[in-house]
Amino acid sequence: MKNSIQIRNAIKEYAATNDFAITELATKLKVAPSTVTRWANGTAETIRETHWLKLQKLIKDYLPEGLKPRRTCVLSSYNTDIPNWEGNEVSSTEAKYLQVAINNNPLLKPEEPHYVPVITSAQAKGWEAEYDTITDAVDLSDCDRVIFYGDDIKADWVAVRVNGDSMGGELPHGSTALVDMGTPYPKSGKRILAKLKTGDLIIKRYFRRDNTIRLESDGHGQRWEWHIKTDDSPIEWMRPIKKILIDED
Repeated sequence: MKNSIQIRNAIKEYAATNDFAITELATKLKVAPSTVTRWANGTAETIRETHWLKLQKLIKDYLPEGLKPRRTCVLSSYNTDIPNWEGNEVSSTEAKYLQVAINNNPLLKPEEPHYVPVITSAQAKGWEAEYDTITDAVDLSDCDRVIFYGDDIKADWVAVRVNGDSMGGELPHGSTALVDMGTPYPKSGKRILAKLKTGDLIIKRYFRRDNTIRLESDGHGQRWEWHIKTDDSPIEWMRPIKKILIDED
């Protein structure tokens, strides 16, 4: 995560609350106090993602809205008159509009909302798909939740939030991808979340023709292509993305 002036100011404001605030932050984050000091004075230009996810929650009261940890509402498709609503991707502005429409029209609102656990990109990176289910690897009971309206939610679906430029910069910071972690075989042409053998997470579109697999961006980002019988796969695992809420705030 880039260490912006807003983050530095938030750390300083938090530190001003008491004489031991820097030490307390360091203890909770399991880093040296000098590391927190470097974040606060800007000597460190970046903050490791695993540290930022914890720091973000600790200093949230001092962060501007665009950097606060947030719980977003992910919505399934309905037959509405809302422009550009396709039920597959929706901006945060459109999602708020749709939520109002659902609240005002009881025929659109299902009886029971589903609460989907949110995992961080760091937690997703640590998942070994070959050995564990996502529920074995991550304590979902301790996760934040997002609301998903629909009757097709499964127990191993999770929401993965984009933090900073994680996942290859395909989606803006704060966006949320609803991922089916129990299905290893996506459909051609659909978006997927994949873990590269380098350990990085990416969001790409998946294409397969005969025995050739191609992962590519909607824009001009990096692409991967390999033959499943003759080439080494560059990924450890891939899982289909069911919904995306793009954050425009």
